[in-house]
Amino acid sequence: MEAYSVLSIRESRVNYDLMKKKNPSKYTEVSEAVFIKEHRADLRDVSGNTPKAKHAVGSYAEERLAELK
Repeated sequence: MEAYSVLSIRESRVNYDLMKKKNPSKYTEVSEAVFIKEHRADLRDVSGNTPKAKHAVGSYAEERLAELK
């Protein structure tokens, strides 16, 4: 919703496009894990890693991991 509220206004969209052209590295996609590792020191453990979420019991992910093992 936030992106839509910015990009739906012509002036905001033009400003966004200009900023993206000036600083393309700030607009690259990163995964949530990479973002947390780089910007959220409070969520890292003592070795600097972010904890991985456990799969819910009975979830598709848990079933698929069991199949792959």
